[in-house]
Amino acid sequence: MVEPGFAQLFQRFGRHLHYRGATSVDAEIKLLGAVHNLNKLFCYDTKRPT
Repeated sequence: MVEPGFAQLFQRFGRHLHYRGATSVDAEIKLLGAVHNLNKLFCYDTKRPT
């Protein structure tokens, strides 16, 4: 589902983008998504039971 991902990005980084134009906005959204996923990866607790 895409909607929760966008909601988390909006909550964390705000609703305004810093760039204009389709390619710039696309790159900014992809960068924010990558930062969000890296943060989840680094903060993942490895002691959770599997």
